[in-house]
Amino acid sequence: KGTLPPFKRDWYHRADFEEEWIRQCHGSREDEIERLAYYLVTTRDEDTLMIPVYDLANHVSDPDKLNTLSYKPKRVGDSFKLVASRDIARGEQVTNSYNRCHPCSGTRDEDCSTYSHYGTPELLWRFGFVDDYPQTWRWTSSTGKDDESFDFCLDRHRGTKELEVWMPPTVHISQSAVDFLQREVKRLDELSIKNSDDLKSRFVANVHEWDTIWRYHNALTVAMRAALDSVRDEK
Repeated sequence: KGTLPPFKRDWYHRADFEEEWIRQCHGSREDEIERLAYYLVTTRDEDTLMIPVYDLANHVSDPDKLNTLSYKPKRVGDSFKLVASRDIARGEQVTNSYNRCHPCSGTRDEDCSTYSHYGTPELLWRFGFVDDYPQTWRWTSSTGKDDESFDFCLDRHRGTKELEVWMPPTVHISQSAVDFLQREVKRLDELSIKNSDDLKSRFVANVHEWDTIWRYHNALTVAMRAALDSVRDEK
């Protein structure tokens, strides 16, 4: 019953194959190559640009692991640049960031050359993976109540490995938002109890998809509990 929050209406439409490819572009439902091409572009493009080799670099949110920065062309004919942000050792994986400018990054606005403000839920929706720490969570209530919506950052302390919650100074978690989090944690806990063959039989998903669903479920539950704990600590 219900869905995994945060809730965003455009999740169901913005990158939808039927809406964008079939209705807007008058594509074909029967052509397998067209379908694969559509999903290749929507999951691997860089703001409508398809860039060979560059799209092989994997995402990291951890600034200590990030070793490149990208600069996109501002005008037609300008170059797309990918530059090393530090020395890269022989054999080290080349990484970039899909959300370098998210609220938890501390990146200055003038250093953001791309639309890369994705939160943890948006990274799953857009790219199909659950982000490692640090994570950015933007909660939007399913009821649409503004006082149940807020943002916060979740990271793991480099030394103690304990989870740390950080919220912008302007963010205040209302009692209504606390009630919302408590309801969702309870619901997600009940859902995890049903993680059985009976529940799995109701969905058509391969092993990777099924594991990703529960990985996000776990990340979501941990984040909600961390937010609730931070509110209790403040009191």
